[in-house]
Amino acid sequence: MLSPDRFSEPTRRWFADSFPHATDAQLRGWDAIEAGAHTLIHAPTGSGKTLAAFLWSIDQLAHESSPAPAQRCRVLYISPMKALAYDIEKNLRVPLAGIQAEAERLGTPLSPIATAMRTGDTPQPERRAMLRTPPDILITTPESLYLMLTSQMRSVLAAVRTVIVDEVHSLAGTKRGSHLSLSLERLEAITPCPPQRIGLSATQRPLDAIGEFLAGGTVQGDEWTPRPVTIVDAPRDKRLDIEIVVPVADLTRPEVPDSNAVEERPTRSIWPAVYPQLHRLLMQHRSTIFFVNARGLAERLAGELNRLAGEEVVRSHHGSVSREQRTEIEQRLKDGDLRGVVATSTLELGIDMAAVDLVVLVETPPSVASGLQRIGRAGHQVGATSVAKVFPKHRGDLLEAAVVVDRMYEGAIESTRVPQSPLDVLAQQIVAIGADETVGVDALFDLVRGAAPYRDLSRSVFESVLDMLAGRYPSDEFAELRPRIVWDRVDGTVSGRSNARILAVTNPGTIPDRGLYRVTLPDGTHVGELDEEMVFESRTGDRFVLGASTWRIDEISQDRVVVTPAPGSGARKMPFWHGDMAGRPLELGRAIGAFTRRLSGLDRAEGASVLQSEYHLDPLAAQNLAAFIGDERDATGTVPSDRTIVVERFRDEIGDWRVAVLTPVGARVHAPWALAARRRYREARHTDLDLVWADDGILFRFPDADEPPSTNHLLFDADDLDAILLSEVADSALFSATFREAAARALLLPRRRPGSRTPLWLQRRKAANLLEVAQSFGSFPIVLETYREILQDHFDVPALKEVLTDIAQRRTNVVELDLPAASPFASSLTFDFIASFMYDYDAPVAERRAAALSLDRSLLADLLGEPEFRDLLDATAIDDVERDLQRLTDDRAARSADAIHDLLLHLGPLGADDLRQRVLAPDLLDDHLDTLIEATQIVEVGADDDRRYAAIEDLSRLRDALGIQPPPDTPLSLLKPVDDPTGDVVGRYARTHGPFTVDDAAAALGLPLSIIAEVLARLEAAGRVAPGSYRPGGSEAEWIDTNVLRRVRRASLARLRSEVEAVDPRDLARFLPRWQEVGLDAQKAVQPMDVVERLAAARLIASTLETDILADRGLTRGLDDLLASGEAVWIGKGRIGDRDGALALYPRAAVPALHWQSPTDRPSGPVHDAIRDRLADGASFFGDLYAAAGGGDPAETLSALWDLVWASEVTNDTLAPVRAFIRGTAPSRRPGRPVLSSATPPSGVGRWSAVADLLTTGTTAEESGAAIAGVLLERHGIVGRDTVLAEAVPGGYAGLYPVFSALEDIGTARRGYFVEGLGGSQFGLPGAVDRLRSRETGGPIVLAASDPANAYGAGVAWPHRPAISAARRAGAYVVIDDGELIAFVDRGGRSVSAYVDDASRAARGLTLVGPRFKQWSIERINAVAAPDSPYREALVAEGFTVGYRGLTFRGK
Repeated sequence: MLSPDRFSEPTRRWFADSFPHATDAQLRGWDAIEAGAHTLIHAPTGSGKTLAAFLWSIDQLAHESSPAPAQRCRVLYISPMKALAYDIEKNLRVPLAGIQAEAERLGTPLSPIATAMRTGDTPQPERRAMLRTPPDILITTPESLYLMLTSQMRSVLAAVRTVIVDEVHSLAGTKRGSHLSLSLERLEAITPCPPQRIGLSATQRPLDAIGEFLAGGTVQGDEWTPRPVTIVDAPRDKRLDIEIVVPVADLTRPEVPDSNAVEERPTRSIWPAVYPQLHRLLMQHRSTIFFVNARGLAERLAGELNRLAGEEVVRSHHGSVSREQRTEIEQRLKDGDLRGVVATSTLELGIDMAAVDLVVLVETPPSVASGLQRIGRAGHQVGATSVAKVFPKHRGDLLEAAVVVDRMYEGAIESTRVPQSPLDVLAQQIVAIGADETVGVDALFDLVRGAAPYRDLSRSVFESVLDMLAGRYPSDEFAELRPRIVWDRVDGTVSGRSNARILAVTNPGTIPDRGLYRVTLPDGTHVGELDEEMVFESRTGDRFVLGASTWRIDEISQDRVVVTPAPGSGARKMPFWHGDMAGRPLELGRAIGAFTRRLSGLDRAEGASVLQSEYHLDPLAAQNLAAFIGDERDATGTVPSDRTIVVERFRDEIGDWRVAVLTPVGARVHAPWALAARRRYREARHTDLDLVWADDGILFRFPDADEPPSTNHLLFDADDLDAILLSEVADSALFSATFREAAARALLLPRRRPGSRTPLWLQRRKAANLLEVAQSFGSFPIVLETYREILQDHFDVPALKEVLTDIAQRRTNVVELDLPAASPFASSLTFDFIASFMYDYDAPVAERRAAALSLDRSLLADLLGEPEFRDLLDATAIDDVERDLQRLTDDRAARSADAIHDLLLHLGPLGADDLRQRVLAPDLLDDHLDTLIEATQIVEVGADDDRRYAAIEDLSRLRDALGIQPPPDTPLSLLKPVDDPTGDVVGRYARTHGPFTVDDAAAALGLPLSIIAEVLARLEAAGRVAPGSYRPGGSEAEWIDTNVLRRVRRASLARLRSEVEAVDPRDLARFLPRWQEVGLDAQKAVQPMDVVERLAAARLIASTLETDILADRGLTRGLDDLLASGEAVWIGKGRIGDRDGALALYPRAAVPALHWQSPTDRPSGPVHDAIRDRLADGASFFGDLYAAAGGGDPAETLSALWDLVWASEVTNDTLAPVRAFIRGTAPSRRPGRPVLSSATPPSGVGRWSAVADLLTTGTTAEESGAAIAGVLLERHGIVGRDTVLAEAVPGGYAGLYPVFSALEDIGTARRGYFVEGLGGSQFGLPGAVDRLRSRETGGPIVLAASDPANAYGAGVAWPHRPAISAARRAGAYVVIDDGELIAFVDRGGRSVSAYVDDASRAARGLTLVGPRFKQWSIERINAVAAPDSPYREALVAEGFTVGYRGLTFRGK
């Protein structure tokens, strides 16, 4: 029973009816809360912490009279997760309704208590209603609190008396927690009395540090004093029942039959053994939660469990499933509609999942705290036992699981480290504070330091953040980083600019933007999110799994994927997401080391016994772990532990040396160690090396090293570490990624369109541009923050120094070993090594996809030549770009005083008349200028007859470059010299103008010609300007900023493209044969080499080459002469059936650049090798090859020879053997043992040679790309994605795209949307584009279906007709009439598909096919017997006769 002195009678009665007694955590918590102290309650899951925090407030609110609306919101609950917030909102209804019911029975009137929830999902009408009628208890998240403090809701929060922060441990150690701590200080600043803060968690340590984080402190001068906090540390009496389960006897050989396989073949995967066990546990319990560490595994596991059950029994639950879907899943589990849920951390924190019988951890949780939170979901009630099973994935995972579970029983939670003064978070909050009011700099500094993470923030660093936000970094290159605040250094105040509020509320919080696509139903209902790369690989119509439900993609737009449910559909994709896993905490690493040290001293049987009896492993798990440690001990004689570091050297599978450093201390220690060691190795060896770090060690790979690499560079003085890391970290991908996220948090890279995704590649590109400039300023705050975050948050540098010191003082032993192969512990690192290079996720997606054709852009530009810009650039485009740069367009006009300040930073000093042309409301200009002058944001400069206005941040630059004298009262901090004032001024002129002459710049800036010329030469050397001839019709030498040049080129090309209207795909089908000169002027003399060049590298069917493809181009002889003379060559491109194949023709000189290996298996066998060896010595005739192969049956030699031909390894100087191969001419058989007769077999005639002999010339990727792109343009005229796909070019369209773009830049090609349906980005030769649009008409034409001149099945899709299956098959023909496909004749001619209903037109076209056959009978037309077809009469009229075979062509 509750104390009558503490709670009212209705509250006491409700509690007594609901619970047997109060827990220790509740009783001690109420003591502290009643006393009004800030309170931190640390108690196990299911101990009633949340009720302890709420009940006192509920009782107080119920007995207070309802205040005025503005004073009503008195309790604020903050949840780290929206799902937990929704859960709390629902669970509050029980005590509120129960207490109200008891009061009604007692006849005691109570004030009604209203609750409301404000998260990112709250609709706007509810938000407006909340502002009009605030709730008594407001439930929210850290981000939403920030948004409310930066909006009108700020006035509602002024009445808050109690703040409850749930699961405080999950926030304290993150930047999200630092963000919240500043929001709590902002809240305290607007409340009449400081709110009481109550923190709750089951897993937090050290409690003093968490308490300081919760309550913050007070500032007196330089002294920071923590606010007093009462810590309630309830006894950990939670009962646990955890078992570690392994379903196989040997995790290295989990060879169980795969139940899905047709044959009972063993599989090396652990999953076929795990899935049935998980399914059995699921069906044995009423309610089960499966926890995994990755979203992709959650989807995969849920799908497999549903497959085994034959129905939907589980759903997946993770952050990429929408809130609506997650709520539905949670409710279905509580209602018993689902037997289980497969979740990530989304169900880890405090969510009440009712009576969960069992928790299953599939793989080890990332920490002890996480494991306790997850297991606490089972037996969530007071006094209940939490039952759990742990299923490790591999032996290394099993080792960690044993220690983590043991520490769960001990309650050995890892320490939380609070980030120290994260500057990106500070910048965001300063902008938000300034958006609400003008605040004194001193008061702002004290407010910030009140938050525990900022207790040690120095004034100089604080002011550097203000400098950055006020736009005062001394570089013209920072001009586009517009100021976010106004810092009046004279009055000592900070205020937000006009757009500060919009900027702050559209980019809130610290969770990085991963560029995820929003998944919605057609009506806009939110389903979830998908990774950018997965969407890139998906197409409309694809089916995928999300939330264990199947969805069909109906539409993919710029920022969302529209789907519809597709239950029961096959061929489903499993989604994937890319993310980072936190490294192993140091305490856990040391515990694992102590564990391995203990186990290594036991034999296997004794070790297995100890593991079962003391560490909660089942027999198979104990056997596997004892074997793992025993195998390592047998291989190396020792085991990595907390006192032993093992260094192994061995060669990998390709002969490269590897060095593995094995320690258990975790990736946060190994990462800085690896980077420092790489630096030392690179300095010693003068070459780079590959490396990867993980929780269990570091692996180095030394390519091309003959001698074993020394291990001396792995160990160094701890005092040297800081200097090494500072230089090495800046060159890492981690630095780039961290800087990008920090810059976004600091509002330097804001979202351009609120509510829409910003593609990750675009974020990377913008961040890279900013970093390139920022790195030259050592004091730039976000560069400093990037170093701080990596060195303090990502890395554990103090722990590494301790490790190195222990090694130096011999407290830790280092064992060096040379082994023939990786030891069992090192083997797991090799998998991490492979994965790190397979999935280099901070590289842009397009870069990874184009790996087959990686191009050096500068080399490519040299290869293709420089453009003549006066012929390429459009005069109107130049004028449009220049007007935009000068802010003379309506959409760039300044709309506010702040925009005028930006204008002056961008363009430099301007007079009133110049400004009047650039503002939206000229009549308000004087008022705006007075405002800016009063705020000391701008000053007047120059003589009275040339009075201009300049941004105050520009004064030192203008003084030192142009001699403009600053006003006498200018603060000294603004007059510090800049590095290159003249370069800044001239550079600014260049980037705000189109092409200009030296005279133009000198006249505008008032500088001598010689100085302008000298500065432009320096800027050219830096790549910032380029000399040339740019304006059409001009004659003088000009200069232009390189970025401006890119804009002008894009604008010129855009104008050119806009003049081209896309044509129908049939126009391309009509154009292509004419472009390739197929079937045109029969009298025209055909040059064989012209035909070869036009067809170069195209995959051509051998059986149709001479009879159709070459004959249709008028080439009936001359090719053998070119082949014999060596001017042309042919190379096989794959076998087709028994008597056909594909080949390609080349001009001999072009083979190195144009030839690529077809994706066929390399033939192997003694005869193949003998032929290769013989041809390696030079060209040979068949008799020589037969002898080299050892004689015997010549058919065997011939067969092996043609294997090599179709594998692109061997060619011939004539087509005669190809003709014989197609005809099926084989060597004659004689009685007795087969031997070669005196006559060479027809398919073996000619001189054979190795294709490798044609590839001796070294060809760069750039040369190859340029050659392939050129021949494709020459052959097709217009090239799109499908065109390149049909040609099977390595790297595909993505690989050639940079080449096409470069060709566009120099005017060789044009880019646009020329043909409907050919893809969004197409390239064409200028003459081809014009001819395509001329729409030349013509009669029907017959082409081999595989002919490159046939657009259908390549650039143009086959028209859809039921029962028709057309393809670019060997021996098939198409009939095209004026670009329209009218008929498809399949191989052999027996089956015909007609695409037009006009029978006469189809018949006339088909008569053209007749001469292609010796005798032609059509048996079926559109899958109907030819004599019964509606086309019969028309075909008879055109010369076909009806017979027993169908319709036979006789000719007219």
